Amino acid sequence: MYCGGLKMTKIFEALFRLWPQWLAALIVSLLSISIGIALGWTSPYLAQLTGEDPPFRVTDEEGSWIASLLPLGRVLGAVIGSLTLEYVGSKMSVLLTGLPMIFSWICIICATSPIWLYVSRIFSGISTGMITSCYPLYVGEISAPSIRGALVSLIINGFPIGTLIGNIMGPSMPMMYFGIISLIITLCYMAIFPFLPQSPYYYVQRNDTKRAEQAIRWYYRKPDVRSELETVEQFVKSTHAMTIRERLEQLQEPKNRRSFIMIILLFMFMQLSGLNTITFYMEIIVRKAMVTSITPSTVVIIISIIVGWAGAFAIDRCGRRILLAISSFSVMVSMILLGLHFFLLDYDYDPDNLEWLVILSLVLFALITFGFTPVPSTILSEIFPSNLKSVAGFVGSISSAIFAFVASRTYQPLIDLTSEKYVFWIYAAIIMISLIYSLTMVPETKGKTLQKIQWCQWIAGIGVNLLQLQMGLISVWSSPYVAYLTSPESHIPMTMDEASWVVSLLNLGRLIGAISGSVAVNYLGTKTTIFVTSLPITLCWLLIFLANRVEYLYAARLLAGISMGKMYSCFSLYLGEIADPAIRGALVVLAVSGLSIGNLMMSIMGAYLKMATSAAICFALCFVLIIIFIWLPESPHHYVKIKNEAKARASILWYHRDCDVEAELQALTLFLEKNKSLPFVDVMKEYKIPYIWKAQILVSLLFIYLQMCGLNNVLFYMEIILRNAKVTVIEPSVIVIIVTATGIVGATLSMFLIDKFGRRILMIFSSLAVSISLMCLSTQYQLLDAGYDPAKLQPLPIFSVLLFQISLYIGIISIPNTVLGEIFPPHVKCVASCFASIVGAISSFISTSTYQILNNLLTEKYLFYGYALLLVTAVPYTYFCMPETKGKSLQQIQEEMDTKTERKS
Repeated sequence: MYCGGLKMTKIFEALFRLWPQWLAALIVSLLSISIGIALGWTSPYLAQLTGEDPPFRVTDEEGSWIASLLPLGRVLGAVIGSLTLEYVGSKMSVLLTGLPMIFSWICIICATSPIWLYVSRIFSGISTGMITSCYPLYVGEISAPSIRGALVSLIINGFPIGTLIGNIMGPSMPMMYFGIISLIITLCYMAIFPFLPQSPYYYVQRNDTKRAEQAIRWYYRKPDVRSELETVEQFVKSTHAMTIRERLEQLQEPKNRRSFIMIILLFMFMQLSGLNTITFYMEIIVRKAMVTSITPSTVVIIISIIVGWAGAFAIDRCGRRILLAISSFSVMVSMILLGLHFFLLDYDYDPDNLEWLVILSLVLFALITFGFTPVPSTILSEIFPSNLKSVAGFVGSISSAIFAFVASRTYQPLIDLTSEKYVFWIYAAIIMISLIYSLTMVPETKGKTLQKIQWCQWIAGIGVNLLQLQMGLISVWSSPYVAYLTSPESHIPMTMDEASWVVSLLNLGRLIGAISGSVAVNYLGTKTTIFVTSLPITLCWLLIFLANRVEYLYAARLLAGISMGKMYSCFSLYLGEIADPAIRGALVVLAVSGLSIGNLMMSIMGAYLKMATSAAICFALCFVLIIIFIWLPESPHHYVKIKNEAKARASILWYHRDCDVEAELQALTLFLEKNKSLPFVDVMKEYKIPYIWKAQILVSLLFIYLQMCGLNNVLFYMEIILRNAKVTVIEPSVIVIIVTATGIVGATLSMFLIDKFGRRILMIFSSLAVSISLMCLSTQYQLLDAGYDPAKLQPLPIFSVLLFQISLYIGIISIPNTVLGEIFPPHVKCVASCFASIVGAISSFISTSTYQILNNLLTEKYLFYGYALLLVTAVPYTYFCMPETKGKSLQQIQEEMDTKTERKS
């Protein structure tokens, strides 16, 4: 506790000492707010000018040019910004960026025809191009490395704040007043910014050492600035020694060429992700999507600001690559969902039942400010040598401008040529490439050595995530489709007794999978076992696709259960063997988050797609999983175990880039020799050792808590639970989809928190929160029985299921699997994971099979209290009995367990 407080004190002291740098970034953010207002101006006013009773008429073609001329002006701004950087320095260039914005707002104030708007947008584009060229370099010159990324993110957050201001003002005031207010903001920036000192680089370039020292003292708030001054002098010397021609010649060097290509690609991905398209056309998109219940555009922008601030906090802690990957994945999913919405509208689905899909997709799109927008500019200010920074700023800005123009100008023609659904799916395909590129090619400029080691492990984590996604899909499959199969419209006649068997055979298959998975891990290795695990679930979806008799579904669910049992026997062991201790917990959480994503996908597909169609989609996804695990190497543990040192070295080098391979191999060999593989009978004798049987009881109880907390019951019966709770304000089927989506939020939070706060804290917090959610749910039924008005109680059950889902994925789902992969010695792991998987399967079967019986006997109000009471006991058990394994290698964990056992004996 003391260490944590001391650490936070040092952080706040550093922040306070560097306050002038934060002040400079805040002042520059006034300009980015002004530009953000211009970026978001099109959303309310194009809708007005192309709608009924506008102040002057604008056609769709003219509207397309109004939206597109800002990116075109950015090309000119990029050139001007680079020239001003070269001749007047970064601070003066950032100041001059405000001048075109002043002319832009004057044109808006005076506008009486589209021509005025064309000129205004070009001036706005010039400012946007100039600031993109200048501010990263200005921030790089005045900032400490520890907060450089945060300062860049702070300035970038001005864009969504400005867009929010524009969206609030736009619908409620004439365009002239809008322009006047925006002009005042720009003038405030122009009046305040000149009072900031020049960059120390500017003074050193002009041989004014005295003023350079004063500038460094002002920005860094420290008396002794000799080391900083020497760094600046060396930087300027290397830059000043080269002409423009010599700098361009340096582009022929492979390292610099790769850096420029990377920057161009990052800005291309950012602009072709739909960034400007969604921003410029948001209200028109929402109107075409037939959303009437709320105005999601303002909600989205507010979330963008919140997420942007979260990105500012995270970028210098979690690193650039991870933020870019998370942002890419979220925006990709949002584009897929937005395209799916228009796809369903084309098939005459009721727009009222689809509104949530647009809202969810736009909320996910808001995560673009988490990584997609700040990371390219942050990397631009870091990866280039000093003599190429101005050229790099020019290339980055002009690339961004060109691709922004292409994206915004082609949007309307592509809509006319194809339709909205295909345009958004094209964006999704581009972002998928960005996701792969960010994980494999983008260098980590924060904590470079550590992250360089880890990216291969993250790919393995994503592969396991796809396997868990399949389990999430098949787990929820019964919820929408059993209802259909037991209805008169079913193409497969099915009785309720047969339906009960279809549901239950999944858990029966888990028992078979648990045993066979344990055997496979022992003889094939953990990675190969995961590959084998993907085969039954693939065959499951094929049988569901072909099903015309109930026996096909019996076989499919049994195969799915086998895959599920195998998965729980091997996935945490695999990640434990290949992961760095610093991210091992995060990798397990990333993997487990696939369950919530699969739940969400099946909830959506089950609501709108035929059984064969959803099965075909899931079948296709299996091949992505299979390809990944054909490509990934086996765990080094397995190769050492079978005495194949050459492959063990190659595996260590692949999973742990730039490490000391021989040292790692030697440590691993000693570890495995100490824990030699034993026959099954001898392994069972190992359970006489106290810490092994205690560890087995610990893990088994964690899996019992996982299953007996009502996990499957609340998930499988959620719609019925909400209907019985008299929820009508939102359709219960829609709430189910939203709740399953929040599981992704919980899993994401857990991924960031598990290796920061540890396993024990997350398990305790998660248990308490889930208990509270179950108590709230029981309270709802108590109040209904007491005669309270159901209409006034509706927020309570909705809050309960949301809290249940988020809290569940924060700890209860991820912690048992994480601990399972950490606390057992290698020669016991196979048997331990087998027992844990069997316990989980039996607990799941007991929980689901007794739910309806207990519900009839006790009613919901007492049943959920019972679940909550059971789960509360997990808190003291976790606190007193569960060891903390955060940040420890598998070898360290085993040594500590051995030491504790010896002390007690």
